[in-house]
Amino acid sequence: MIGGVERAIEQMIQNPNGLLGTVRTTNWSAKGRAVLLGDAAHAIVPFFGQGMNCGFEDVHEIVKIIDKYACSGGSFSEPQSSLESALAGAADFVMDPAAADKWASAFDEYSEARTTNGNAIADMALENFEEMRDRVGDRSFLLQKRVENRIENCLGDKFRSRYAMVCYGGAGNVTYRNAFRLGEVQTEVLKELIVNQAAELEAIEDDSWGEQIQRLADSVSMEEAERLIDERVVPLQRELGIDLSTVCHH
Repeated sequence: MIGGVERAIEQMIQNPNGLLGTVRTTNWSAKGRAVLLGDAAHAIVPFFGQGMNCGFEDVHEIVKIIDKYACSGGSFSEPQSSLESALAGAADFVMDPAAADKWASAFDEYSEARTTNGNAIADMALENFEEMRDRVGDRSFLLQKRVENRIENCLGDKFRSRYAMVCYGGAGNVTYRNAFRLGEVQTEVLKELIVNQAAELEAIEDDSWGEQIQRLADSVSMEEAERLIDERVVPLQRELGIDLSTVCHH
């Protein structure tokens, strides 16, 4: 279907390599005259599948903020002349200073709200790449993922995986930035919970370790998991104003 062995070899060897990169922009707006959205502000590698979603969030956020600053009817200032007159004199047109200040304030607020979220999803996309590249065969990492899934199924009102928060969050202040911060604390809890099981798993010398992962994951105390979550994770959720009940798969 791809043209035979020779054609497959030719494509493998001669097809040019593409480049993947991350765009981080500190200044997203210019004096209320222009503003960056989407990849122009925060292009990311595709390993979390969130590039387009992040751009849509930019649009949602800036529309909400513009509505906040706009006067009745959606204008930033009351028009002094008709649209036709304004367009006719476009070369000499100067924006009403009051309106210019509102545009600048709106763009600044949008930039402040979205910059940290853009950086957070960029970091998480790179982390996902590193996981897929380096850790899919790592015993301790696979054990940690099993335990994370078990906790999420048992204590879903207090704990959701970072993956679930990123892919199924958004409402309830489950932003990229907050998912990133919460995920850091949750990872520390998970590593502490599996320390004994991970040591046992690493000590297995033959190939049977794969058969032991679920047994070891099931041996982690859910009572201890809940204690640590109540002690470290739940307070941060409250501090960030996160509502995990909004994280759903449909």
